[in-house]
Amino acid sequence: MLETQLNYCAANLEIIAEVGCNHKGYIETALEMVRQAHSCGATTVKFQSFNADKLVNPGDVLEFCRKSQLGYEEHCAIIEECEAEGIKPLFSVFDTESLEMMSSLGINEVKIPSGQVFNMRLLYEVAIRGMRVYLSTGMCSMNQVRRAYNVLIENGLANEDIVIMQCTTCYPAPFEDANLLVIERYRNEFGTRVGYSDHTPGWASAIGAVALGASVIEKHFILNPNEETPDACVSLSPIEFMMMVGHLQEVNRARGTWVKRPRRCEEKMFKRRDFREV
Repeated sequence: MLETQLNYCAANLEIIAEVGCNHKGYIETALEMVRQAHSCGATTVKFQSFNADKLVNPGDVLEFCRKSQLGYEEHCAIIEECEAEGIKPLFSVFDTESLEMMSSLGINEVKIPSGQVFNMRLLYEVAIRGMRVYLSTGMCSMNQVRRAYNVLIENGLANEDIVIMQCTTCYPAPFEDANLLVIERYRNEFGTRVGYSDHTPGWASAIGAVALGASVIEKHFILNPNEETPDACVSLSPIEFMMMVGHLQEVNRARGTWVKRPRRCEEKMFKRRDFREV
């Protein structure tokens, strides 16, 4: 069972370019980010769907979120651009209204962000719609992850509908707090696909996550790293993202299986040398 999961993960590595609010509310920037994400090798590009006034408290962040909030027409334009580019669109939903909009747009998979893992109503609404869900687990205890998982399963979803994402909700997250070994624990306990939403600098943690069995990697993406956005400090530029994708694919190919046997590339060594057990 576990070896089958590992083989599946190696053949189906999903790399998500997390745009978040790095488009700053400009739809042309958002569409260009879709194009650039595809060019950089991402398989999925992710945006956020929320009502700013319900999401954050008054202050500077609220004004930024209001400006960055995407309306129905903007969502339609993003989905159309994704279809044209051949990259999968994904949206984080922060409330049931955003979830209902996803349903009206024909979107059948969403991400539950870390801050909404405790929102039992939102989890229930996702499950009864039969949506595939990416469950981010920043700020959670293991019991809280189990509770969220159980709500999804008890209301109609199956393991193949769920991706449980390890995440540390800091911007940036220190390497010592990445806690990558939880990836193995998630995989062994839940039997779902497991991913990693990376908030550490660079991409070393993402590479480690793939080596440990993550089949989904999410990394923030920005066109200009000098832009002032809340996520800029954990975002990769297009050239950086492209480099990360190359390294992730190499590590993914190197993982292999749990079976220890001579590899095909070693066969010529047996022919050239006389190996005898002593």
